[in-house]
Amino acid sequence: MKKPMILSASMSDAWLPPSGKTESHRYKKGELLTELPDHFYPVLRSLGFSLLQVDDEFFTTCEEGKGQWNWEDFDGRVSRIRSEGFNATFFPHWHWPPPWYERTKGFVGTRCLSNNRAVPCLSLWSPGILPWFNRCIKELRNQYADDLSAIYLGIHG
Repeated sequence: MKKPMILSASMSDAWLPPSGKTESHRYKKGELLTELPDHFYPVLRSLGFSLLQVDDEFFTTCEEGKGQWNWEDFDGRVSRIRSEGFNATFFPHWHWPPPWYERTKGFVGTRCLSNNRAVPCLSLWSPGILPWFNRCIKELRNQYADDLSAIYLGIHG
């Protein structure tokens, strides 16, 4: 019988959702934990964790310019997770495309229905959403085909 898989997340999310009428919180330099401390790995292993998660930047992708992907931050995290004996999963935030894509005809953003405020996040009804996601998935596969055990996909994640 296979051993059950237990998920643990190692996040690099630069945003915390607001509660009530407060503003969202953006981490300041030094506040954001982007790597698990060394002593976490043996603890997680002893608790039976087997899969650790790496998150993409929340408000964009790692595509700095059209066709210019920078996986440097994730290479180290994925490599460390695997060297510590864990499987790695990736949580992309491709629904927040980089600024260059927001200026293309393929971008249709999300809009708040109550105040008509635009959000630079791809609308689920955007005609460019499937080609955009397919493009991002292809690049992820090219970079990490042999290194990731899973990918975390959702409506906006």
